[in-house]
Amino acid sequence: VYTYIKQFEAMTAAAEMVADSPETIRAQLLPLIKGNHKPAPVKSFLEPHKDEIRGLIERKTDPLKAKTAWQVISERYGLAGTVSYETFKRFVRDMGLATPQPVTIRIESEGGVEAQIDYAKVGTRTDPLTGKRSAVQAFIGTLSCSRLPFVQFVKTQCQVSFTESIVAMFCFWGGVTKRLSLDNLKAGVVKADIWDPQLNRTLEAMAAHYDFFIDPCRVASPTEKGKVERLVQPVRELYRRLAELHPHEDLTALNARALRWCTEEYGRRPHGTTGVEPMRVFEELERGSLSPLPVKAFEAPVWTKAKVHPDQYIRVKKKLYSLPARYIGCEVEVRITGTIIDIFHLEQNIRSYTVAIGPRYWVPGDFPEGMDAMMRGSYSGYLIRKAQAEFGEEVAALMRQVLDIPANQTSRRALGILDKLRLHKGAPYLVEVVKTAQRRHIDQPRVIAEMLTKAQATCLSDLLAPRSELGRAMVRDVSQFIN
Repeated sequence: VYTYIKQFEAMTAAAEMVADSPETIRAQLLPLIKGNHKPAPVKSFLEPHKDEIRGLIERKTDPLKAKTAWQVISERYGLAGTVSYETFKRFVRDMGLATPQPVTIRIESEGGVEAQIDYAKVGTRTDPLTGKRSAVQAFIGTLSCSRLPFVQFVKTQCQVSFTESIVAMFCFWGGVTKRLSLDNLKAGVVKADIWDPQLNRTLEAMAAHYDFFIDPCRVASPTEKGKVERLVQPVRELYRRLAELHPHEDLTALNARALRWCTEEYGRRPHGTTGVEPMRVFEELERGSLSPLPVKAFEAPVWTKAKVHPDQYIRVKKKLYSLPARYIGCEVEVRITGTIIDIFHLEQNIRSYTVAIGPRYWVPGDFPEGMDAMMRGSYSGYLIRKAQAEFGEEVAALMRQVLDIPANQTSRRALGILDKLRLHKGAPYLVEVVKTAQRRHIDQPRVIAEMLTKAQATCLSDLLAPRSELGRAMVRDVSQFIN
């Protein structure tokens, strides 16, 4: 200020400036500012990396925030302790790259009461096996009292990944909060509702196992879980920094670095809102307020829905499972827990299976005998047993002869012969026709049908034509003339 006063007094027109307009006064005073510009020798360390800094912040794919770019440049070129973040901010601000951050309302919570969770897309990663780039999601959790975070990078938001991340989060904190605030993702909330949301069954089972309350936020209301929303940007920058510095590490290695960031870096510096280190608040206040973890870890079941098709099968994870015929056309719910598959209809458990080793699993009693026999590869035996039970040993012997070579064609012939025999079931000539067909190796249903028709006509003529005793003595059976 003293320097400005001296320069102002040295101006020849200082006394007359009072009567001038504000614009005129401003135009005369502005040149003084340039004369008082402080030198910034530390910026000379950043000048050689100016283009690289601009590239990190402005690139189209996974751009970095200014703070993350400062961390990358400091670690890459050994500038830690030489260039402060404040200097770096002024440097990027002069380059026109810095943007102001919005201010949020501070809401406090007692220890062990609430944890907030959220997902955020943090970047992309190339699969070393397929060479394809895929999105990387971050599961983020934070304790509302201490602000201690939990971060896990994942590839999907499916039910199993979601529940496994929650289990890992509680294990990382060493306890469970009384309630869990989340948004309306499908892995947690099936149907959003302001009063009575329909929760995912897997999440409900987890809440019962760990004894916490599920508290979904209102739709499109991120401020209801603002503490975890505030972490999205730092976590996104964390992933991009780690990916930039360790491009060849997989997600498991990056997750280990992310947990160290939660406790050693983010957890050990004063929080921007509370002004206290999150790890300090957690260790001194919140750790003892958390509910203890259950003795047995939660095994996450996977719930899905399936339709019972006309062939009495449902498809679950590319495998087929049978149900009784009365469920054809119904939609059932399927719970997969480890190697057990439980099938529910109208809230009732109607069937339990172990995960099929082969492509399908069926219960013989679900199907008619013939269909079950066909699935087991013994359809020929089924037809022979059926013929014997329905007609007797003579027809069973004919079936054995027809089905000497088990094939689809011979099975169709056997079924056709049985259909023709049923039209003459109980007739006195049936057995003789069957014996003749067997003796002459006849396996065509049409030929046997003709033989049965002729035998029926002969039998009727015997019944209708009156004969004397001498006439009856001259009658011969039709089988004596066939050969």
